[in-house]
Amino acid sequence: MKKIQEEALNRIKRLFNQAKKEPAMSKRYIELAKKTAMKTTMKIPKRLKKTYCQKCLSLFNSKNSKIRIRRDLKVIKCLKCGNYNRIKIK
Repeated sequence: MKKIQEEALNRIKRLFNQAKKEPAMSKRYIELAKKTAMKTTMKIPKRLKKTYCQKCLSLFNSKNSKIRIRRDLKVIKCLKCGNYNRIKIK
């Protein structure tokens, strides 16, 4: 069972690397990464989960997102769909 999860984690990391290299196909790669995680009943690592919009699955970059700091939160607004992602700052 562990071997399957390790392979799934490696695949998820590869898909995110491909998404960064090919912005036009990033939504599809993130979609595949989410499906892989669901099939193996594991979570996408937090550091990867913070890099895309939870609603429209677009990869965040300086052109399609706004980042603001409010109190103890990092608020990322997706400019494609208008969704807000809030990340707690430690």
